[in-house]
Amino acid sequence: MINLSGLFLVEGADQWQFPDTMNIIQPEDFLLIWCDDNETQGPLHTNFKLSMDGEQIVLMRSDGITIIDSISFGSQVIDQSFGRIPDGSQEWNFMVPTPGLPNIELFTDRNDIIPEEYHLSQNFPNPFNPSTIIQYSIPINNFVHLRIIDLKGREVKTLINSFQTSGSKSVIWNAKNNQGRTAGAGVYFYSLNSGEYFATKKMVLIK
Repeated sequence: MINLSGLFLVEGADQWQFPDTMNIIQPEDFLLIWCDDNETQGPLHTNFKLSMDGEQIVLMRSDGITIIDSISFGSQVIDQSFGRIPDGSQEWNFMVPTPGLPNIELFTDRNDIIPEEYHLSQNFPNPFNPSTIIQYSIPINNFVHLRIIDLKGREVKTLINSFQTSGSKSVIWNAKNNQGRTAGAGVYFYSLNSGEYFATKKMVLIK
């Protein structure tokens, strides 16, 4: 059970507090929050809108300092949702919207289009703090190794190290290393290796 009383959703300079009348999420339950300013439709509409071009939204404690969770997302697709697959994992993906239901692997196709080639996109946002999202595409079912590396070539964090089905994928890095500690500000690289494909891009963590 999660108590949302006093917590805030924050987008830029805007913040919205969970109402006391809807402050509990039971185990395996869901709460749908509308991120628009049409408050006449009920108490679960925030006072801000999210842009489909990409933004960051943060779940924050009432002290205005402690971040519980956050997501930085890139350009979105109409009539598709973007979330963790499966629920609670670190991998993010596009899927058929299923409001109030679990995110299921069955729904991870993005417009049912299988990518024609491997591709590793630039992370968004970049520079970033406290988290960033990395998107990539794999044209065939294959083993995927995605990791974060520092300037000295040392592995900081393994994000993906598993077999995956073909498609467009996304994963969020919350600036934590393999030991669960926050990485220091600076330049990092992220590399994708799948089959014979290998690509690396640079990103900047700021404080």
